[in-house]
Amino acid sequence: MVLRTLTPTGCVQVELLETVTSALVCLLQAQPSLADQVPSLGHIPQLCKQMVTHRQQGAVIKATVLVLHQLATSEVCMLQFVPLQQILAPPCVCVYV
Repeated sequence: MVLRTLTPTGCVQVELLETVTSALVCLLQAQPSLADQVPSLGHIPQLCKQMVTHRQQGAVIKATVLVLHQLATSEVCMLQFVPLQQILAPPCVCVYV
């Protein structure tokens, strides 16, 4: 998985993460039908949880957002995003004026 580029001490190998993320995004751009298979594999919730878990590490957030952005081009993936709102955003009250 893209986000498993941590060293034994828990540091992110930024260069490796960027390379793998770029390759994955390019693959999903070249083969859009591959994105339709991702929800059935359970990777979307894992990506979102990694983003929350590693919110202090900008490289992880950037990599996750790039991959999720590319996955968002798939309608099948978009349907998977809807139940994940509870993971991504803490409950808040929005006031419209």
